Amino acid sequence: MSLVVKALSKKIQERQILSDIDIVLTPGEIVGLIGRNGVGKTTLFKTIMHQYLPEAGQVIIDERDVDVDPSFYPRVFFLDDQHLYFAQESLQFAVNMAQMVYPEFDAKRFWTLMASNNLGPKQRYNQLSRGLKAYVRIGLAVASGAPYILLDEPFEGLDIIVRQQILALILQEVTDHNRAFLLASHDLDELDGLSDRVYMLKDTHIAGEYDLETLRQHAQKLQLVFQDNVVPEVVNQGHIIAQTGRVFEVVFTNYTETIDANLRAAQPILMEPMSLTLVDLFKLNVEDAK
Repeated sequence: MSLVVKALSKKIQERQILSDIDIVLTPGEIVGLIGRNGVGKTTLFKTIMHQYLPEAGQVIIDERDVDVDPSFYPRVFFLDDQHLYFAQESLQFAVNMAQMVYPEFDAKRFWTLMASNNLGPKQRYNQLSRGLKAYVRIGLAVASGAPYILLDEPFEGLDIIVRQQILALILQEVTDHNRAFLLASHDLDELDGLSDRVYMLKDTHIAGEYDLETLRQHAQKLQLVFQDNVVPEVVNQGHIIAQTGRVFEVVFTNYTETIDANLRAAQPILMEPMSLTLVDLFKLNVEDAK
């Protein structure tokens, strides 16, 4: 069982936004989607849901091509935050509509979640704070019963209390109910500790798929300072992601004994291992684009 995106492509006003996108989302995992502003993350979600019709490609939900059998779409939950159907309505209206779309929608659970923030049926969505609006959206996602949940910037602008509530809900749904989440987010630090895998979207394509724990087994990030500020040739086998004065931060995606020996032979003043993060991968992505 899985949500599979195959060779998905989309143009908007003759501009190519997505090209040959391949993504797999399986139950029981949290997957991140990262990329620079305007790269097409939201467009990808809308195209997966056929809010935008793709020029090419397939969306397959639990082995069913939704072009052939669109009845499987309620197995995927996504809300377009910019065009919410209940933006000017009450939370009861949001629930009534969600029950029409998602056959397994659990209204009792939704209201139980809302009660923890003193929200009731008559509360109007547009009167809520930014954080509580986000909590309502995640509440609808959890209550929907859909096994695959797409969230677009779920942590943006949230205070720490609501953020922790949303994180707890996501982790609970994955652990206890074997659901899958695809999170598009600029909060790379949050995704780093949360995601099982991460897709990098760049220049209309998926530029890479990363499992940070696996990558860390082969990669190495070092803080380096060299005598007379002369950088040895071996550093070119890595990627300089930051420089402050004489201090370099370098990532070697395939760190070998030979690289280690050559670096030590250069007699650096400082050679300090550092933790490799998702932010570092994003920086590598940006540097490769230059």
